Amino acid sequence: MRRTHGTQGCGRTGRVRPHGGLHALLAFDICAFGDLKRSQEDRIYLRSTMYALVEQAFTASGLPWEHTYREDRGDGMLLALPAGLPTALLVDPLVGELRLLLHTHNRRASEGSRLRLRMSLDAGHVTHDGRGLVGSVANKLHRALDAPAFKRELVASSADLGVIVSDFVFGEVVSGRLEADFYRPVEVAVKETNARAWACFPHGTWNPALPPVALVPRPVTTA
Repeated sequence: MRRTHGTQGCGRTGRVRPHGGLHALLAFDICAFGDLKRSQEDRIYLRSTMYALVEQAFTASGLPWEHTYREDRGDGMLLALPAGLPTALLVDPLVGELRLLLHTHNRRASEGSRLRLRMSLDAGHVTHDGRGLVGSVANKLHRALDAPAFKRELVASSADLGVIVSDFVFGEVVSGRLEADFYRPVEVAVKETNARAWACFPHGTWNPALPPVALVPRPVTTA
């Protein structure tokens, strides 16, 4: 049975416009969007596909896409759920639904139309000033998305989706779940932000960006 969740404070357009409340936030970025091997048609297709798959994942997860605030970011987008919706829903089931959709798409896609996404997740107080979202949590959300360490780890993986969550979300939502074992601490040192976050890649897709430390074999002793 599909789960549905009510919304409050929505305008005539049906989209929430945050006014200082506590919201679950997420942002996406298309990997290698500016790659010179991609044509303009490729980029238009990737943007369209990103929106379509994220909307499908929202619908499959029972999340109210039509009432979710959205900002286009060129090679990605920023979203805020209506106030009161649990942040946990973005961890499960949304991540799993989106991974499945991306995997299905990429199995049949050409090199230029293959879509890999970085996803950042946080929660906090934001407001809308008539032009866009304002709040320190929105800034940190994008700093985590752009963290060089996170980008390197995704490049080193075969994952279609890399997920990074704030230390707050990891502690309050992810810690204690079975999937917590798939998260690894990542340093976010971008502009004025210097914090710890947690990155997640599906089992079997991740290879460390740095070579492992070689283990020195113990000498064999005889009795």
